[in-house]
Amino acid sequence: MKFIDPNGSYTGGYTSDTIIPNLSGPTALGIMQVTITSGTVDLQGKVSEDADWTFIKQFSDPTNIEYMVLAPYLRIETTGDAVAHLGEVR
Repeated sequence: MKFIDPNGSYTGGYTSDTIIPNLSGPTALGIMQVTITSGTVDLQGKVSEDADWTFIKQFSDPTNIEYMVLAPYLRIETTGDAVAHLGEVR
């Protein structure tokens, strides 16, 4: 699933729409793929809808694939031009 830029441009920095991973399995694991043309990508998460967003990890290399534990709510904030995808591990 792709982190969606609400403006559709994926350029100039943006905060993505929220992704709610399918956490129905015994573990909440996923693979994050990030492609950066410029700037950085910050992954943020929270454990409930009314919780504050919390910084999880910053990506700055042009291409990244990383295995990680997933939060129930995820989003990204970018400072430049980037796209990110999340693949769930079952």
